[in-house]
Amino acid sequence: MKKKIIAILVCCLLVLSQMSALAFDDVKGHWAEDTIKKMSDLKIINGYDEKTFGPEDPVRRVDSLLLVSRILGASDSSQSAYVDAAYSKYFGNVNVLGYSAYEKTLAYLLYRNTYTTSDLKDFIANSAGDKALKRYEAAIILVKVMGAEEEVKANTMPMLEFDDSSQIPASAKAYVEYCATNGLMKGMEDNKFSPNTNVTRAQMATMLNTVMEKLDFTYSAGTVSAVNTLTDVVTYIDGSGNEKTVNLVGEVTAKLDGKDLTDVKSLENGMKINVVYSGNVLYAIEFASVVTDSVYQGIYMGNSVASTGNKIKFKEDITDTEVIEIPLAENCAITLNGKSISISEISKEASVKITVSDGKAVSVEAAESTRSAAGTITEFTYDTPSLISIKATNGTVTAYELGSNVAVKKNNKDSSVSELTIGDKVVLTIKYNKVSAINATSSTKNITGKITKIVISSEDPKITISNDSGSIECSVNSTKTDYIKINGEACSIYDLKLGYEAKVELESSSIKSIDITAIDTAVGESASVAGKVLAVDTNFNFITLTTTDGSTKQIFVNDDTYIVDSSTTKVKKLSTIKAGDTITATVSTTDNATLVAITIVIM
Repeated sequence: MKKKIIAILVCCLLVLSQMSALAFDDVKGHWAEDTIKKMSDLKIINGYDEKTFGPEDPVRRVDSLLLVSRILGASDSSQSAYVDAAYSKYFGNVNVLGYSAYEKTLAYLLYRNTYTTSDLKDFIANSAGDKALKRYEAAIILVKVMGAEEEVKANTMPMLEFDDSSQIPASAKAYVEYCATNGLMKGMEDNKFSPNTNVTRAQMATMLNTVMEKLDFTYSAGTVSAVNTLTDVVTYIDGSGNEKTVNLVGEVTAKLDGKDLTDVKSLENGMKINVVYSGNVLYAIEFASVVTDSVYQGIYMGNSVASTGNKIKFKEDITDTEVIEIPLAENCAITLNGKSISISEISKEASVKITVSDGKAVSVEAAESTRSAAGTITEFTYDTPSLISIKATNGTVTAYELGSNVAVKKNNKDSSVSELTIGDKVVLTIKYNKVSAINATSSTKNITGKITKIVISSEDPKITISNDSGSIECSVNSTKTDYIKINGEACSIYDLKLGYEAKVELESSSIKSIDITAIDTAVGESASVAGKVLAVDTNFNFITLTTTDGSTKQIFVNDDTYIVDSSTTKVKKLSTIKAGDTITATVSTTDNATLVAITIVIM
């Protein structure tokens, strides 16, 4: 690894040297002399030193990516915020490619959607980037830079007039045709394209110059100061302090952090904006979130020491074959179970939480590879990944990722995750940052009361049962069926109504079964009435209210009416209801159409 890093640093002289091409001795009289000087002066492609450029030397694949990133703006000072945003966002994607000196360049190409991660892996991973760039490969690169790849891929029958067309890989022929037709590349002598010939530095300078002239990029970069979501107009302050506006409605699709902007409401004041013009035509509108620290969790796989600085190595999952390396900041804080240590004291395969800022680890929090956590289940999140949240005795709620095969015991019996309920007390075994085993304990109890609140939610449906002893909120397990019954018949939470008398069997704080005795509707149908109280008569026990549909109704209250305050879940009396209160009442209708309240909830 050390030899590879040294080799890369030596090769970087091809393009990283900041010498200006004032008088390269080896390009005087060369066919590309003027172009080489221009591109060197622009700091796009540089010489080995003040006198040497090496015009006939081959260009490496990875160097070609650095060069095209520069003509896309990576070396422009106005684009620094986007280069940093790209590096922060795609650090994990480019860190594994093996070219540490090029990581910001490669991240910027991902950010601009010029390349995909799989494209980069195929092109330069596993030292493939050290290979000389072939002419047909250059054609593919230029098409990507021109943003014409979709157009080229749609060309299923490319027509090439080069005598050696049969030597061009089939997958590259449409790319070569585009470059030849648009003047980005020319054939060699004898009407040949020479697809497998190495690209020289002089040729690369010429191709880059041609693409730059065609793109003719200019930038207006600044900071967002206002977003009008009705007109889709964004106001920003540019680098000179001038206020400018740009309309997001048009043929150009705006991007936020490298992805298509789908909702203007996602934009915020303070974000970076970059308006790119190609000539006088709007080419791109880009937004970048303020760069924040990135956090990685994984399995510690050791550290490496190199001339460029120490690195921590880790896997995001123990089953991964890919090992990620992150440089350690000079003052990186390293702790094990909260105590400061050196990196050499971390055991291999320990769990680590790494905070990265500007591409370097600023803190590493390590813990044993296998540890435990205890608490009460507060939530399940069935997504990718699936999570279980528990509340510790100190009140802290923590979410833990569930492993693929979690061993579960509940009340000392083999069980499964689907049998766990909110409120169960658990001890989790966590291995490699994932829950591998759960030991749960639950308790059961029965309560009887009226349903005074129903929360219908796809994520966490709940009902509140109230009686003379108070109220209790219970979670309804939406994964179970046939455990809610009304008059002996199975139903769902959607069939429940306020005021229903319920016998509830609780397991921890989740409902195991509900047996409902429905309101006797022999006298009349039950209904829900909501509105604002106009008056309360405690002598004749009735409430006058204006309903949500604007009508006025009288609701009578008897000894069986259950009154509860929704904010406190405390049982109330009729005298506590005041004019101006908002109430929801479940009522039944008598033979003479009088409304009698079964349950009243003060909202």
